[in-house]
Amino acid sequence: MVVSRVVPAASRGGTVLRRTEWLTPYAAETIGEDAQRAGRGACLEITLEPRAADDHLAAVRARFAWLGARGVDDRVRRGRLRRTGRRSVDAR
Repeated sequence: MVVSRVVPAASRGGTVLRRTEWLTPYAAETIGEDAQRAGRGACLEITLEPRAADDHLAAVRARFAWLGARGVDDRVRRGRLRRTGRRSVDAR
């Protein structure tokens, strides 16, 4: 289970997109596309469960590393997950 947040660049404005879901290949693709659509200067934050293994953390970082070449900052970390049981959009 992961929580992802796509935060658009301050200069672009927009909505913060937040998801809580299992990181399936489809979910990873969708998260990456959302981050890319947010444009240069956007930030993708991904939070894994606190007990996530080091190799899992490294694998998730590697999966989204391609976004750096497109100007999107990606931050992958461990932390407390707020499970909503559904996808949600947090208006900012």
